[in-house]
Amino acid sequence: MSEMANKTHLHKNDWSRTIFIDTGKIQTTQFNLTTEEIQDLVQRGKEYTVKYFDWRKTDEKLSLLPS
Repeated sequence: MSEMANKTHLHKNDWSRTIFIDTGKIQTTQFNLTTEEIQDLVQRGKEYTVKYFDWRKTDEKLSLLPS
């Protein structure tokens, strides 16, 4: 439910500046996490952040190409 709320509240210009992180089986309102679940979320956060910046680098390079 909250995932849909985020989608409807993001302005169209914000999509390219937003890092989306797949939380796996963990819900956005799940707060009592085990150490393993926390470590998994941290790892996922790192992974998706790297993917985002790799994408941004590619996007910036493409914008520098002559049209």
